[in-house]
Amino acid sequence: MSDKLENIQRVIDYWVNSSDQNYRTMKNLFKSKDYD
Repeated sequence: MSDKLENIQRVIDYWVNSSDQNYRTMKNLFKSKDYD
């Protein structure tokens, strides 16, 4: 049970971190107008 909760927490942390990273990358791309 606690193992499962710990895994879920890890997944959530990973998801939050990666989505934050993606968000910043998108903002940077948007700012630099490198997207097509």
